[in-house]
Amino acid sequence: MKKKIGLYLAIGVVLLVAGLLYFAMQKRQEKQEKAEKIKKMPAFEFYDRDSLRLDFSAIPPKPTVLIYFNSTCDFCQAEAKQLKEAEKALAQANVIMVSTENLQEIRNFGKKYSLDQSPHFYLVKTSEDSFRQIVGSVSVPSLWIYDREGNLVKTYQGETKIEAILKHL
Repeated sequence: MKKKIGLYLAIGVVLLVAGLLYFAMQKRQEKQEKAEKIKKMPAFEFYDRDSLRLDFSAIPPKPTVLIYFNSTCDFCQAEAKQLKEAEKALAQANVIMVSTENLQEIRNFGKKYSLDQSPHFYLVKTSEDSFRQIVGSVSVPSLWIYDREGNLVKTYQGETKIEAILKHL
């Protein structure tokens, strides 16, 4: 009887370890697929402050800084202040700030930090599902820098100093 219990226990442990390994490999593969998707600037579905779909062909062909933010995030607010202060230095790039919040909150955030007055700043909305399907689960703020051809140059998680952003443009 004890031998049977020991055998069942051993089989259970082997199955558990195999299941955990399979799950870990699946997650790793998902991460690799997401990383592959963002190597080139993906065709995101973004909506501007007027609820119009953002036409990427109308955006000047410059390096692009894509920032995922939330208006209530302290780090995002600090980053917005830095971005505004470096507005002239960032004129060489498109700065697309994307949120899953409602458009009114995005508009208010843009006004509060005067980001809505700059022609190279775009504050846009996306759905959480469509954004996460492309980039995966990310924290706010998260930042991606693309060159003028749309190739990924650098990725940051968390608040990013403006000097680091400018270094990669």
